[in-house]
Amino acid sequence: DGLLFGQNVTLTGDFAPYDKGRLWELIAQAGATVGKNTTKKTTILVAGPWDSMTSKEKKAREYKEKGQDIQIWDEKQLFTALGLDEQPPF
Repeated sequence: DGLLFGQNVTLTGDFAPYDKGRLWELIAQAGATVGKNTTKKTTILVAGPWDSMTSKEKKAREYKEKGQDIQIWDEKQLFTALGLDEQPPF
């Protein structure tokens, strides 16, 4: 019943200090399906920081321009949705 419930989520970019495997577990626990690639089923692409736009983000933007209902989040939105927005202790 949270923001991620029933969504199909794909990650791209860097999510330090979190490991993508751990984030995938938390996304699944929140009731979402984890996708390794951007597809027509993707409903949320989370784009972490990266030097340039990733191919997954380019594809998501193309789908969005063609009318697909796909949201593009930054990593802070994902961390908030997963309850990870507290600062790590380091």
